[in-house]
Amino acid sequence: MIVRLAAYLAPIVAGLIVPFLLSRECPHRWVHSGLAVGSLSILLLLVALFGGVPFAASMLLVAYIVAIAVFFAGIFESFRFLSRAGAQIVCGLILAAMAASMFLSNLLLENADTKREVERVVSLISNASPIAVVGTILADDPAHRSVMYSVSRLADYGIVRADLPLLFLFLFGVGGLLLAIAFARVLIRKKNGPSPVLPTNPVQAPR
Repeated sequence: MIVRLAAYLAPIVAGLIVPFLLSRECPHRWVHSGLAVGSLSILLLLVALFGGVPFAASMLLVAYIVAIAVFFAGIFESFRFLSRAGAQIVCGLILAAMAASMFLSNLLLENADTKREVERVVSLISNASPIAVVGTILADDPAHRSVMYSVSRLADYGIVRADLPLLFLFLFGVGGLLLAIAFARVLIRKKNGPSPVLPTNPVQAPR
């Protein structure tokens, strides 16, 4: 029970703590963010291994935490032009949508008229919801029953599994690309130097 609870909460914690640490006025905010994600990953790995989770599944949990951290770091840096608080709010809204997708699945499935639409909804939720992703990773445990089967109609569609390779590619790819663009902008600004400040009330030379 403790292992499953830790596994379900870890992605949410990673999605919250990374934007929070990056929003701080600190020259070492990236170091602090990396240490926080690393500590969370090690703690989750130890809890999973001592809880009887196979090594491969434990490493997948760690990879998912790191992927979430990279994704939200990229989102934060992309929306930093709004202000640090604004970027943090955007990250919070995206995280809330991901976490709530499992609980909104019933509404989405009720509005799906065709089999293709149902398959799209199931695929979207199974990859967006941390509950579904962690449920997929822990599926090797015979006693595992994900919360998704008790809070949604997804149980009507059998065992719902996330596409882990595609999901990791998306999270690392999007997050890494956004971070690369953000760092490139910073380097360009440093190379060009600060913009010259023109005097508002220039002093007129005596005639």
